[in-house]
Amino acid sequence: MRLRLNSLSVIPAVLFILGTAGSNDLVAQSSAGMSARGHVDVEVGGVTTERYSFTARRDGEASAARGQFQLFRNVGTAAETKVHGEVTCLVEAPSLGNAAFVGGVITRAEPALADDAKLGMVWTVVDRGEGRNAEDAGSLMFGFGLLTAEQATQLCGVIGAPALPSGRGNVQVSAR
Repeated sequence: MRLRLNSLSVIPAVLFILGTAGSNDLVAQSSAGMSARGHVDVEVGGVTTERYSFTARRDGEASAARGQFQLFRNVGTAAETKVHGEVTCLVEAPSLGNAAFVGGVITRAEPALADDAKLGMVWTVVDRGEGRNAEDAGSLMFGFGLLTAEQATQLCGVIGAPALPSGRGNVQVSAR
């Protein structure tokens, strides 16, 4: 199952994210370890499709996370964009259940993005268990081409993009 949203409905959230990007003291910090990994496949408005896989691990502060992500994004009839990056932030999101906010920095993109090595992204994932009836969820990767790497780290855990059901995905989030 895929949830479809009108792509214009996410614009206010993007504007809010950009407006709070300078507030470093909003970042949620935790010294407990955790990990998250998985694959997410989401579609918005029949126009944007994202498929991404990621691994993230944190042994201390939220901004000391490490891991990687790989994103494949299709928007309308444009060519597919492929992005690879490093995870830089991992924060628990207990208000969403067994969930996490993840942030990272783009290390390469095809086709190349302007200053792609300086751009960051944030996203939300929700682990709803295992088995046939457990539909995990994930958000679109917010900040795609809009956030600096520093802003992505600052916003990780402050604001999460709405998590959409992932019809063909599996996410695991666990405290360590």
